[in-house]
This record gives sequence, C-alpha cells and structure tokens, in this order.
Amino acid sequence: MKVAVPAGVTASVIKSTTSTEATLTNVTVIPAGTPVVIYKDVDAATEVTFTATDADASDVAGNLLKASATDVTADGTHYILANGASGVGFYKATPSTTIAAGKAYLISPSGAPFFLFGFGGETTGINAAKAEGVKTGEAVYNLNGQRVSQPTKGLYIINGKKVVMK
Repeated sequence: MKVAVPAGVTASVIKSTTSTEATLTNVTVIPAGTPVVIYKDVDAATEVTFTATDADASDVAGNLLKASATDVTADGTHYILANGASGVGFYKATPSTTIAAGKAYLISPSGAPFFLFGFGGETTGINAAKAEGVKTGEAVYNLNGQRVSQPTKGLYIINGKKVVMK
C-alpha cells in the first residue's frame, strides 16, 4: 500500500553519502515497505494522518535506508537512528551489533562517526560530526533521575539531552 505524505510533514530517502554528508531526497508518496526519514514541521501537539493513496509512488531507487524482515548484523557500514550526545541522527553501529528485524538503518561506507539531522530552512543534508564522549565533570543521570558514575549500555541524560550509550 502506498502512503501519501500529509501537509506539514516531510518524508525523505537518502540516495547518496560522502565522508561528511548524507543527502536527503524528499518524497510525496511513500511506496509500501520503503524506509524513510519523517520530519514534522508543525506544533508537536498537532496530529497528522498518513492515508493510503492510488497516486504514483515517488522514485526511491537507490535509497540507502534499508529495513529487513530478519535481524541484521552490523559490519561497519551500518548506521542506526539514535538521539546521541550530539543530537538526533544516524550513528555508526558497532560491528557485530544486531539490528532488529523491521528496524530501518542507513548503509554508508563513508566511515563518518555519525550523520546529524539539520531540518528547517534550505537544509538538504545530514552533516557528519566528530564523536563526543562524556567529558570529565559532566553529570550523567539515568531515566529515574539518579546520578550515574559509570554509565554502561543504555539511555542516559547528559546536559539535559538524552544520550544512547553503546
């Protein structure tokens, strides 16, 4: 089933990457089973509805976003969507990490540590950035609000931002 992208929402595929950028290509009708990046440029409280359509599907050939019906093992070219220390983006998955069935991921041989989203204005890409670890003296909290001295794998709050530790 094809789905129409509603007003106030942007849906994009990623058709190319360089060592510093992944280029977003907007689509208006999403073909069935196609992973896309969705951005809603309206008030967070405003609900939007995606509806089935008979319109011609957008061209998604060459989409570097992938999804699998079975688990996938990362090999160094896989990036997964996360809200990391530097913001929401695609972060490089550690080799041999399992990406669950049905989850979308980005394939890029660029070697960049991650690609961050830059929505709004005329932005057309996701920029790579330097990886940042936890700096000495930064307070790290778990989701229960308890201070953590040695964060391990999981979701934490650092400087008011949600961070996924891998």
